[in-house]
Amino acid sequence: MSRRPPSPSRPASVAESPAPAPGASHALVTRWDGDDAEERIAFLASAGEVLSASLEWRTVLQRLAELTVPVLADWCAVDVLGDDGRVERVAAAHREPEKVALVHELSRLRPPDLTSPGGISEVLREGKPVFMPEVTDAMLPGLVRIPEQLEVARRLGVSAGLVVPLVARGRTLGAVSLVRSGEGGRVSEADLELAMELARRASLSMDNALLYAEAQERGERLRHALEAGKEAEERLFFLLDASRALAEHLDDVEWTLEHVARAAARGVATCCLVELVGPDGALRCVAVSHRDSGRDAFVLSALSPSMNMGTLHPTRECFQTGETRFLPEVGTELRERMWQGPEHGALLEALNPHSLLAVPVRMRGRTLGVITLGTAPPQRRLGTPDVTMAEELARRVAVALENASLYRDAQAAVRLRDEFLSVASHELKTPLTSLKLQHGLIERALGAESRAKVAPRLSTAMRQVHRLTALVDSLLDVSRISLGRLALEPADVDLGQAVRDAVDRMEEVFAQAGCSVRVDVPGPLAGRWDALRLDQVLVNLLTNAAKYGAGHPVVVEASVEGVETVRLSVRDEGIGIAAEDLPRLFGRFERAVSERHYGGLGLGLYISRQIVDAMGGRIEVESRPGAGSVFTVRLPRGLDAGG
Repeated sequence: MSRRPPSPSRPASVAESPAPAPGASHALVTRWDGDDAEERIAFLASAGEVLSASLEWRTVLQRLAELTVPVLADWCAVDVLGDDGRVERVAAAHREPEKVALVHELSRLRPPDLTSPGGISEVLREGKPVFMPEVTDAMLPGLVRIPEQLEVARRLGVSAGLVVPLVARGRTLGAVSLVRSGEGGRVSEADLELAMELARRASLSMDNALLYAEAQERGERLRHALEAGKEAEERLFFLLDASRALAEHLDDVEWTLEHVARAAARGVATCCLVELVGPDGALRCVAVSHRDSGRDAFVLSALSPSMNMGTLHPTRECFQTGETRFLPEVGTELRERMWQGPEHGALLEALNPHSLLAVPVRMRGRTLGVITLGTAPPQRRLGTPDVTMAEELARRVAVALENASLYRDAQAAVRLRDEFLSVASHELKTPLTSLKLQHGLIERALGAESRAKVAPRLSTAMRQVHRLTALVDSLLDVSRISLGRLALEPADVDLGQAVRDAVDRMEEVFAQAGCSVRVDVPGPLAGRWDALRLDQVLVNLLTNAAKYGAGHPVVVEASVEGVETVRLSVRDEGIGIAAEDLPRLFGRFERAVSERHYGGLGLGLYISRQIVDAMGGRIEVESRPGAGSVFTVRLPRGLDAGG
C-alpha cells in the first residue's frame, strides 16, 4: 500500500488512481482490516447521510469540508469551477475555527486558475487527484503563486496534503484540498482512496443539489414567464379593444375615452383617469373609471374644475413637462409629499394607489391631455411593460383626437359642399329651363329654308342642354341625399306600365347604341311608390345597359315575387364588371370602367340605390367580365297595394 514520496520540486499526480466507481466503499473493506476498516465504512455511511440531507449545493460543500476535519485533514478548502472558467472558494474548515479565515485568505490573495501547473489548477484541468504525502518548508514556495500567500500558508501549517476532484456526469465541478499541518502528519494512499470516495459521494450530492436548483430556477422562470405572458396578453387585448373603439367612434371621442377608461380599470389597472386640455388651457377630466364603480362619482367630484388641486400631482407634472411620470411605489411618505390640500388628500384616499403612472397625450409637439393609471391592493403594482403599454395607448388616443378633429372638419366641409351643390343646382335650373324654352321658340320661329340649315345644330344644342340638365338634377339629388332631404311622394303605380313607358322613351338611345330591347312583363304590377323616383331608377338602369352593353341585346323583366314584393331586372350582354369592382359599384362618384371611354359622373347607380333603399327595397348586381351584367331591384308593394 505504500508508495515513494514525490520529489521536493513538484507534487506527484496520481494518474493511475482513477476515482472509485459506484460500490467502491465495498472495495475499501477488503483493504482495511479489523476496527480501522469498520470505522472508515461507518464514516463513509455517516458522511453519505450528511451530504445527501441538503439540496443546497453550497451547504453540501461546507458539510463536506467539516466532515474531513479532523478525520482526514487538519484543514480543508473546497473550490468550485464556474461556467465562465473562474474558480471560487465556497467552503473551508479548520480544526482551529479562528483560522478558517486564513483558508479563505489564501484564495482571495490569488484565486486558482486553469493554467497554472500542479495543485488545484491541475486537478480542475485534468480531473485527476494530486497526492503530496509529505511537504517540507522548502517546498512551500513552489506550492503558492505569489509571495503574500507564503506567509498565510506557514501560519496555517502544511506538512502533507492531497487534492481530489469533484466529478459528476463526466464533468469536473471543483476540487477538495485536504491538508495536514502537524509534525509528522503524512497522508497515505489509503487516505487518498477514502478522500476520493468521499469526494465521489459529495459530487453526487452536489450534482443533485445543482439539478434541484436548476429545476427550481426553471420552474421559477416558467412561473414568471406564465405570469408575464398573462399580463402581456391582458395588455395586448386592452390595446386592441381601445384601438377598435378609438377607430370606430370618431364622432364621439369622449364616449370612446370613457370606454377606454372602463377597459383599463377592468384589465390593466385599478383606476384610470383621462384628462384633456379645455378651451381655457387647463386640464379637465373627461373620463374616469374605478374597478369599484361606486368610487367613480367621488373621483369625478374631486377632479371638478372648481377644485384646482384635484388633479393628481404626477398628472400635473406630466402635463407641465410633457414627459411620463411613473411612481412604482406609492407609500405613506410619498403620499404625504404629494398631499396638496384636503380635497387632494381625499382623492388619494379614494384611489388608494400603491403605484401611479401618468403619460402625456401629445400630437405635433403639443400636449393634448394626460392619461393616469393607478393600481391598489390586491392588484399587482405597475411595471416597466405597463409604461410602454400606456405610452402606446397615449399615442393612439392622440391619433384618435387628431382624426376626430379632422373628421369634424371634413364633415363640416361636406355639409358646406352639399349646401353649395344644392344652392348651385337650384340656381342652374333656372337658366337651363330658360335656355330650353328659348331653343323651343327658336325651333318654332325657323322658316323652311333656315330650318334645313340650322336644325342639325339646334338639335345638337338641345341634346347638350338636356344632358346638362340631367347632370344638374343628379348633383341636386346627391345634395338632397347627403342632407337627408330626399323626399318621396307615394302614389299608386303600375310597375309594368312604368317599365314600358321608360323603354319607349329611350327608344332612340337604344337605337344609337345598337341594342335590341325585349320587355317581359306578365301583367299589371300594382304598388305604391314614388312614380318620378321609380322612373328615375328605371332610366338609370336602362341607360347603364345601353352604355355598357352597346351592340348587344337588352332584356327587361318584371314579375311578382312572393305576396308583398315585386322584382325588376335589367340584363345586358356587354363588357361586364370585375369581381373586385362590384363592392364599390354603388358608391358616390364611383365607376368600374375608365371615365376616358365612358362619360358621366358615376352618380346614377348611387342615386338609384338611395332611392330604392328609401322605398324599402334593395338593388343587387351579378356580373363578370365579358358576360354582361344583371341589375335586380326588389321592392315592397306597399300596405295598400293591389294584388
